[in-house]
Amino acid sequence: MKICVRCGIEQTNDQFRMQRAQCRKCQAIQRRTWREANKEKLRLYDIAYNQTHKEQRHTRNLVYYSAHVDAMRQRARVYCAAHKEERNAYARQWYADNTKWWKERNKAWLAANPDKADHMKQKTNERRRRWEREHPEKARDKCVRRRARLLAASIIAYVDRNRVWERDGGKCHICGKRCNAGNWHLDHLIPLSLGGTHEYCNVAVSHPACNAARGNKGPAQLRLIGGI
Repeated sequence: MKICVRCGIEQTNDQFRMQRAQCRKCQAIQRRTWREANKEKLRLYDIAYNQTHKEQRHTRNLVYYSAHVDAMRQRARVYCAAHKEERNAYARQWYADNTKWWKERNKAWLAANPDKADHMKQKTNERRRRWEREHPEKARDKCVRRRARLLAASIIAYVDRNRVWERDGGKCHICGKRCNAGNWHLDHLIPLSLGGTHEYCNVAVSHPACNAARGNKGPAQLRLIGGI
């Protein structure tokens, strides 16, 4: 038995490290307190250590990940699901701050690895086509948002086609007749080419033929503005 000099509690010897006067629990508390009080010092130390042991750390990480592939993937999935919005916001901000550097890096890599670039392009196209087949509604929404960006719309919001369909009762806002649930257009009341926005109050259900016949003829039936 041994008495801890910090908490004063008598404990068995296995609760103490070799030649230590404090018990394991008190040592852990002391370490946490010190780390909280010296965050900046530890950050600078980690940066310096990583720079001088880059290859060593890289090798160690590869060995560890190779031995724990399934566990690391599961851990990553859980973390990503719990921090989805946070990760997306960080990624958008990082890309905005490093757009020029990222584009130059990609161009240099593509020029140096043409074979790998072609292979990656084919895989990306196959994955995109498969995703579009599995998620036709989301693919249409993505296409419309891309068109809004190309036309420099002042507001580009996420618009759920199913929500618009339910709001309008599945009826065409031009002719008033019901549309086919599997074949209808998301029409912009004020066309994007005329400065319209991509948001709920500026979109409505329409027949493909009605939308094509209307074309780009200016605002149409503004009764929906102020809706969802």
